[in-house]
Amino acid sequence: MCGIAGFSGAFSREHLRDASCLIAHRGPDDEGEFFDDESGIGLAFRRLAIIDLSPLGHQPMSSADGQVHIIFNGEIYNFRELRETLSTAGHTFRGKSDTEVLLHLYLAHGAAMLPMLNGIFALAIWDQRDKALLIARDALGVKPLYYAQTGSGVVFASEMKALLRLAPSLRALDVPALHRYLSFLWSPGNDTPLRDVKKLGPGESLRVRDGRIVEHTAWYRLPAFGAPPAPMSESDAIRGTEQALRTAVHRQLVADVPVGAFLSGGLDSSAIVTFAREAIPDMRCFTIESKGGAEEGIADDLPYARRVAKHLGVAL
Repeated sequence: MCGIAGFSGAFSREHLRDASCLIAHRGPDDEGEFFDDESGIGLAFRRLAIIDLSPLGHQPMSSADGQVHIIFNGEIYNFRELRETLSTAGHTFRGKSDTEVLLHLYLAHGAAMLPMLNGIFALAIWDQRDKALLIARDALGVKPLYYAQTGSGVVFASEMKALLRLAPSLRALDVPALHRYLSFLWSPGNDTPLRDVKKLGPGESLRVRDGRIVEHTAWYRLPAFGAPPAPMSESDAIRGTEQALRTAVHRQLVADVPVGAFLSGGLDSSAIVTFAREAIPDMRCFTIESKGGAEEGIADDLPYARRVAKHLGVAL
């Protein structure tokens, strides 16, 4: 988990620093800022280092000519494949981070890079060349990103409280959205409990110029699948699901730090850990024991895990 915050408009560097401090808990390993008073652009980042722990992973990260700057919260699972393609095309890399791959991918393709990404992310890219700020969120909306259009410009952040430091006028409540939050533990759609603060939707992006949102685009839509082209047997469906899950789990183990898992004992976490241990045999798992659980009919997690492993033919 990392944290980003920023603006396009008439805001001060002090406000940017204060907003960054409010999301410091999201990234204890590093911090950075980019501020351009002439363009009215501020970018702040708090880092939890997962890939490339060296200073070469520092953000905001800038292009070699100093014209493009990126802040990015998340992880790109196919960054190694993308890096190889970019290297073949002549791009040179200094470090090993997925952030640098994103930067070069933008230099090569612009906003058209977004559908190429397999991962979870919230990012902002300031392109000095065409005076535009690109803000985007991953296809399924895993990483949070809030924004607001104010009279002074556009603000965005990983958490709403950082927005309130940049623009205190955003405190007005959206009472119906607050009711929905208290009833369902979330506010559906783009609404939030604050009337003028919106969530950037899954698979959406914004283009901002001179403190105004000039384009709001959905770069991804959930696919609508029709009937399968041919009847599928139960065994084919099981094998297909197993392989898809294995591929997803293995892809998401990319890290330069130890990887662990929360193992609740349910079928989902047990299956994930089973596949993960194919790649990391000594993976450490953590669970929470509730006293009196056996009396309430809550089974121990190990039998569940063993049952799933036996079905998949994997030793646990």
